[in-house]
Amino acid sequence: MTETSGTGGSPDVEFAPELTRDLFAAPPTATRPKYRWWMPLAFTDDAELAAELRQMRDAGAGGAEVAAFGVAGAGNDQNPFLEEFGFGTPKWVGKVETMLAAAQREGLGIDLTIGPRWPATVPTVHDINDPAVSKMLVFAHEFHQGGSQRSGPLPTNYDIRPPAGARTTLVAALVAKCVTPGTSDASPPPRLLVRASVQDVTAEVTDDSLTVTFPGDDSETYVLIVFVYTPTGVALSGFTPTGPNYALDILSTAGTRAITEFYDTTVLTPAVRELLHRSRRSDLFEDSLELGETQKWTEDFAREWANRRGYSPLTVLPALCGASQQGMFTENELFFDFDDGSGPRIRTDYRHTHSDVYIANHLDGLRHWARERSLRTRIQPYGTPIDTGEAAAHIDVPEGETLAFGGINTDYSNIEDYKVVASGAHVSGAPVVSSEDCAFDRAVWSTTAGGDRSPRSALRAIHMGFAGGVTQVVWHGFPYLTAGPPGPDPQTKWPGMSYGGNTDYGEAWGAKGSPNWGDYRLVNDALARVQLAMRQGVARFDCAVYRHDFGMNGTWTTGVGDDTLLRSTSELATAGYTYEYLAPGHILRRDAEVRDNTLFPHAGGYRAMILRRQSTMTIAAARAVLSFARDGLPVLVVGDPPAHIPGHDPSGERDKELAEIIAQLMAQRSTHTVAEDEDLPNALRALGIEPAAAPVDAPGAFL
Repeated sequence: MTETSGTGGSPDVEFAPELTRDLFAAPPTATRPKYRWWMPLAFTDDAELAAELRQMRDAGAGGAEVAAFGVAGAGNDQNPFLEEFGFGTPKWVGKVETMLAAAQREGLGIDLTIGPRWPATVPTVHDINDPAVSKMLVFAHEFHQGGSQRSGPLPTNYDIRPPAGARTTLVAALVAKCVTPGTSDASPPPRLLVRASVQDVTAEVTDDSLTVTFPGDDSETYVLIVFVYTPTGVALSGFTPTGPNYALDILSTAGTRAITEFYDTTVLTPAVRELLHRSRRSDLFEDSLELGETQKWTEDFAREWANRRGYSPLTVLPALCGASQQGMFTENELFFDFDDGSGPRIRTDYRHTHSDVYIANHLDGLRHWARERSLRTRIQPYGTPIDTGEAAAHIDVPEGETLAFGGINTDYSNIEDYKVVASGAHVSGAPVVSSEDCAFDRAVWSTTAGGDRSPRSALRAIHMGFAGGVTQVVWHGFPYLTAGPPGPDPQTKWPGMSYGGNTDYGEAWGAKGSPNWGDYRLVNDALARVQLAMRQGVARFDCAVYRHDFGMNGTWTTGVGDDTLLRSTSELATAGYTYEYLAPGHILRRDAEVRDNTLFPHAGGYRAMILRRQSTMTIAAARAVLSFARDGLPVLVVGDPPAHIPGHDPSGERDKELAEIIAQLMAQRSTHTVAEDEDLPNALRALGIEPAAAPVDAPGAFL
């Protein structure tokens, strides 16, 4: 176990105490489920806050995640109401202190959500042109005949109109030849451009105007494309006195600094800091990244791209036109693309850079700051192009969710997404992998604790998470019981302020009249015992499946990933082989080593690495796998081995270098090939690797 850094860091042993008979009978609060606590801003009563925390304690909970929501009623989403009761006001900070103190009296932890609802906002960012706001890359264009000249203001027919009042910053102005003469807006997508014809004319732009003479003659068609970044305009209103508050830039240090400075100057008063230090049980929580479909950018994104990918992105930006947030839409949805087939690899470089910068500027920055203030980060690292497995290793408590990961009521009812999140915790040594559980659609008042396959079976959904490596349940959610402020609206105290007014996503937990609440002490006790047991020792697996992707592919995140996850019903799983997914960032860690033919002997204990139809691989990752193979780790290649690097290779030299490394890998005695996934179990057995969870079919067998 490791101790978190900073003056208030707490040993991980509190969250993973050594299992004893007494602890199993009565698990400590740090190992118990939590509740998402829906809070009507600061319009709360201190006695009711304390009473609801006692309800959670009596129901076997270990803590609460405070989630600020709006207050129903006319005028309660604007000033002067918000000036008194809004998020971030002195009254709100006082309530934070009250909740922390009351929770400590009950032996519970209190987690703080970065801002009200989602995406993350703070009251101090209310100017649309604040450097901390989320930004997008947009483009405008003009078609012209070859040999003609244009002069005047840059085109402004942006694919996505910048929000009112938002400034635009020029990224690049490019001229390119269209493959098809007569190409126009009416042409079918994608409109192909001659890659070798692209000219950067940005330096010729003066005062947002450009004079340019296009090459060629009138039998050819050229296009002028102008790229700018501008605020996305995504904002929340009705929660703070300074709204609208704009979504923060997850790609820049400015966006992260807006969070930390707001908390340092407003929320973390001396009294709050003392309570956090005394408890050392609080998380700073950020929900999944629901930032809209625009393509995210930030001020120094081009420089980061050049530094990390080895070439300037400016002349290849047309490959991003129409690619939307994920940078991977199909060719029929693209506005432009290149004739040489380089577009997909360029778009991969966009996704790769987005992920790298998010991890470096957002996750690492928040975690360093939080640990110095007796906080841990708990974050759902998905929703935009992110290598979720690698990102999870940069979070104190990485989190998934039953809703986006397939739940139990879809064709993609799978545990694999959880494994991606859990892998980051396993290689980093974090004992807690969290899950936002049972946000069942239209299921308020109808969630059951059964293990059946119904859409509202809480335990089946939770057990799927446990099977994927989850060790902490966060129930969705616990409504604060209030009638709301006096006004023209009906005054109904029961059943409280549930998400969506008791008609949307479940549940409405608490002593509010639901007949099953009294049973949840037993449920939470049982879940706490599972969580306690699953935090013991070190998670170990038969195999590591190499995976380099920038998203997930569960329900509602489909289309982000590339379906490289196994099914939970695969031949490998059915045979009883245990496995999880390793990203390039994992195998490039300094502690990634092979000893006794085992990778990460101190962590996952992987006895083999699998490359499943892996057509691409970074050079650094290939070198690492080659080193593992030379040290005796069995490497199984399904189908063809990697043939090129994931991103654009203008010179072709890096593809050649990769080919040389892969040739050496394939020549190793420890490298083996199979044709299909279904061949993996027999290949592993032939290497003497037996499944750790082989099913047993015999009289009296018990699994």
